[in-house]
Amino acid sequence: MNSKLKITNPNGQDRLSSLPDELIHQILSFLGTRQAVQTSILSKRWKRMWTSLPVLSFDGYDQLFPYNHSGIIRFIDHVLENRDQDTHVSCFKFLAVYPFPPNFVRRLINYTIDHNVEELDIDFQFHRYKPFKLSTFSSDNLKKLKLRVPLDYDESLRTDSEWVLPALKALHLIRPPHMSGYNFSEYCLIWLPNLTTLCLDGIRLPESLSSISVPCLTTLIMKRAKLPENVWDLPALLSLELD
Repeated sequence: MNSKLKITNPNGQDRLSSLPDELIHQILSFLGTRQAVQTSILSKRWKRMWTSLPVLSFDGYDQLFPYNHSGIIRFIDHVLENRDQDTHVSCFKFLAVYPFPPNFVRRLINYTIDHNVEELDIDFQFHRYKPFKLSTFSSDNLKKLKLRVPLDYDESLRTDSEWVLPALKALHLIRPPHMSGYNFSEYCLIWLPNLTTLCLDGIRLPESLSSISVPCLTTLIMKRAKLPENVWDLPALLSLELD
């Protein structure tokens, strides 16, 4: 017996399949990418809908591929290779539950930059490989960046690190609670002219700076970090949270 449920309008047409692409994309953006790909079985209309999703979210694969990070890599590669390469990716999320090879993670980041991603959320807190380098990081389109980095990544955010992110408005850097704090490179702050929100959790501002100037910053959040003995130049600041 066919137990599939269809939602139809008075004319007998499938309501879900008759929705505009933009609305279907918005609905699928609330799902993980794995679940979004699975909707391809719903109808001919949905078969390739996932290939043009503006939001890609890869997490929770410890249940799908238990103790098999190579299976996760194959799945993510399949998704990226079969996407409509002309479509825009606005948001990219990746949770590194398993220790992925540095070249694979770097490839993911390069993909997001090449596809003009505006929001990037990557969690490395369970990572145990020798870190790849984040010392140079440039994007003209990135507006929101969230990184969770473990102790191993000290080398990737060296004191001479330099980021060029002219469109960035929100930066969240988080250190796992069970790991010691880390000094954020002063050079990472220089080329962030439009930064309005800065959250440093377990990551300290550098003591070497004689002054800290972020002219557009309106929100500063610092957790598990010692306040630096510097002069702060934050003329637009509206909200300050210290923990």
